[in-house]
Amino acid sequence: MATTVTLLSGKGGSGKTTLGLGMATLLANCEIKVLLIDCDLCTNGATYFYEDKLLEYSNHLNSFYDVLLGKYLKENSMINITKYMDFMPSITRITKESAATYSYTQKGMDYFTNFKRSIDIIYDIIIFDCQAGYTDVLKIILSRSDTALFVMEPDAVSPSAVRGLFLKVGEFLPDNTFQVFNKVTEEEYEIYHKVSGGTIFTNIETIKFDWKIRKAFSLAEVPDMEVTSVAYGMNIFNVCKRLFRGTCIQEKLKKFNYIIKLKEHREKEIQLLKQRGMVHEKAYGSNAKVRKYISALLALTSVLMACSVLAVIVNGDYVLNPYDTVLWQAVITIILTGVLAVGFLFSTDMRRNRKKYKKQIDSYDDQLLEMHKLEQKLHEEYENYNVSDEQGNDS
Repeated sequence: MATTVTLLSGKGGSGKTTLGLGMATLLANCEIKVLLIDCDLCTNGATYFYEDKLLEYSNHLNSFYDVLLGKYLKENSMINITKYMDFMPSITRITKESAATYSYTQKGMDYFTNFKRSIDIIYDIIIFDCQAGYTDVLKIILSRSDTALFVMEPDAVSPSAVRGLFLKVGEFLPDNTFQVFNKVTEEEYEIYHKVSGGTIFTNIETIKFDWKIRKAFSLAEVPDMEVTSVAYGMNIFNVCKRLFRGTCIQEKLKKFNYIIKLKEHREKEIQLLKQRGMVHEKAYGSNAKVRKYISALLALTSVLMACSVLAVIVNGDYVLNPYDTVLWQAVITIILTGVLAVGFLFSTDMRRNRKKYKKQIDSYDDQLLEMHKLEQKLHEEYENYNVSDEQGNDS
């Protein structure tokens, strides 16, 4: 029997669809059979990400709209995304009929009930991504859902919109109804992540805003950790852990701990390599070469001036006889001393910087070596977990 969760929001733009996509992708990566259904008959949000597959599956593809009309094909009617993830679009093509607002009917409820009964035995988890605000579809979906999750933004409008939606669908909500604060800034996070109650529903997670998610959305890329960040992946992981409490699901979710650690490890490694590269550029790059040439030029100038002063002192008639005076010799000596001092300081500073940069590079190399060893260990643990998990499934 599948566990079902319905994603809701009082207003558009809360990030409900990206959250649903992220959850479905995470669950599939943990080898949990999941079906994501786009129930938004207005904007068709999740369907946007898989538009290229609509034509490929056109001959045997049904949509959520078809389900409500009793046209569901029981076999091979979903878009297969991965081995463990399927997707059902809201509509297969926009028509005047499908663009019309759906009104609740008992037949629609019966069609949906039969549809859900047929897919409950196929999937472990079913995610309904609903339209923002109120729609008659919610009466049908919520009455057959195990869990409801309200996705809110940290503003004054979202709570007000949720209260309005609650007044309309409160009687249909399942006992397990929660909320998450989404798209929270660093400053806001310090406040909202401490909120567990005091609102209509229990807050189970606070998700930080990630610019990579907006980029992924604009490119129709699924917002998983490959295109976003470890922090966002951890947020999605925490949501799934809280929503899906079944022992089997919880055990499979442990696999994602290793995925997060490996991803976090790679991000740190990339950052270390970038920092090492910057230090290496300072030590041996074009600017370092220029400083080296300047140091050599100062040294050569010092030698030439030393020879000139020596010639003046030993034999004034040999060089610049008209100016062979004590004052001239003093001036030359002061200039020479200044040049030698500048050259010495410049050279000393260069050697000190090279030594400092070399020490930093060695430190980065040591850290990278340790990270490489830790990464190998994580890979071994991950492989051992997979082996034990497969043996457990076989038994």
